[in-house]
Amino acid sequence: MNGYSLLRGLRELLSETATGTWLNDRFSYDCLYDAAAATADRTSIFTNTQTITTVATQANYALNTDYLRLYLKDEWNRYFVKYYNGSSYFWIPFEEFDDIVLANQTSTASVPSRFTVKYATTNPVNVTGTAGAAPGLLVYGEAILNDTSLWTKFSTVTAGDEVHNITDGSHGVVIQKVTDIQLVTCMFDGTDDDWTVGDTYVISPQGRFEIYFDPPPSTSAHTVTLYYVQRPAPVYSPYKTYNFPIDFRDALINYAAWKYKYRDSQPNMGDAFYKYWDNIVRRYGRAINAGLNKKGFTVNLMKG
Repeated sequence: MNGYSLLRGLRELLSETATGTWLNDRFSYDCLYDAAAATADRTSIFTNTQTITTVATQANYALNTDYLRLYLKDEWNRYFVKYYNGSSYFWIPFEEFDDIVLANQTSTASVPSRFTVKYATTNPVNVTGTAGAAPGLLVYGEAILNDTSLWTKFSTVTAGDEVHNITDGSHGVVIQKVTDIQLVTCMFDGTDDDWTVGDTYVISPQGRFEIYFDPPPSTSAHTVTLYYVQRPAPVYSPYKTYNFPIDFRDALINYAAWKYKYRDSQPNMGDAFYKYWDNIVRRYGRAINAGLNKKGFTVNLMKG
């Protein structure tokens, strides 16, 4: 299901014509992106792993920006990570952060006994600069941003970050990082919605989660494998696609319509759209998790 079909379905569900002005493409894409994330979270349809290398005495490590929540559980129904110290594997269980704080452990350990996930408290740093060489023109709703002033210019940028063209007044989303000097963006509400050489930009990185080990590892170069439910890559142009089965198309559209109706101060109609989304993801979510031999249908970080 691509951006075009989703926007068209949203217009039809809300009885809006293609020439109407109430529906806004940027807000519609925002709502559909929220819908994709909520559906992925509920169903566990997209999963990924992250490998973390320990640093001696360091407790916290940044997680990938596409992290939604923990995924696999052990036989005691606890989330876990796989810890390898170079010779043996250990399965470290999840613990609530308040319990870790109350334990007040101040020493390190060769292998941590537990971990938690919390929102990172470090404020992300904006990336600023000026657009470099073409291509930067708008093609099928997307525009390339180049900046070769520093070969690691976009090393901290990821898909989903917000990007602003200060020169032409457009604002948008990073869709893909091609290299550390080139991004694919989708821009809206500006003079050209693209990039001309010399355009000034600001990229605002999204917030991130971090994993926290207790006690902190005493040794560097151990490896940790984290299993997590993955946020889909954003779709903000007509021909980019969410990789959901086609059965989820109506679910995404109804979730986006629910957000629109709350914006329109019609929550009763919006709640009907939400219930429709909820019914679809419950039905297909159970089938997906059964196919993956999951023990339960989990929806959040709480222990079952």
